[in-house]
Amino acid sequence: MRHPGPLGYLALSQIALGGLVGVCVAVSPGVVLGADEGGVSNYGVRAATVVPYTLAFALCAVGLRAAAAALPSYLPARRRLAGGMDATAAGLVAVLASTYPYKLDAALGELHLALAILLFVVQLVFITWMVFVACPRPAPIALWTAWAAGGVLGVVTLVGAAHLLFAAQADMSVGFGLATLAVTARLLDQAATGGLRRLGPH
Repeated sequence: MRHPGPLGYLALSQIALGGLVGVCVAVSPGVVLGADEGGVSNYGVRAATVVPYTLAFALCAVGLRAAAAALPSYLPARRRLAGGMDATAAGLVAVLASTYPYKLDAALGELHLALAILLFVVQLVFITWMVFVACPRPAPIALWTAWAAGGVLGVVTLVGAAHLLFAAQADMSVGFGLATLAVTARLLDQAATGGLRRLGPH
């Protein structure tokens, strides 16, 4: 059986995350689309949506980890690219695990928030390295800009100026996922092309 490869695993991870969160929204739209917009974590504490919510985060993390493991050894940036994917996967699992009890008391709520902020920082470092160091091209930079706009919305929500948490989360998720796919595809193509040149006639 042929494995999907790093790009296939990345695509599957994002499809799982977006599709299953979409199921949660379809089941309980008012949780994140109301005037007082909440975040996706609310789906992890509701019986009707806890299963798709759990699968969304878990399958996305598994897909990222599989993509990191599938990166070829000849890729020059392999260690950093795989490290960023693995760190993001670990952050997703930590946020997922802290979701279930986060409404039980204030301390658990603060822990969940702290882990979500830590995941944001991990993604910030990773996507910035990908876009401005590993592959500084217009398309990834545009995706970084979209991700950063989601980050701004998140900060606005955090300080209480507006309630746009779901919009921030959706924006950042799409921007990060597409940027990771675009940069990984470009780096793989560059590495493969370079290898073919080295094997060609001298």
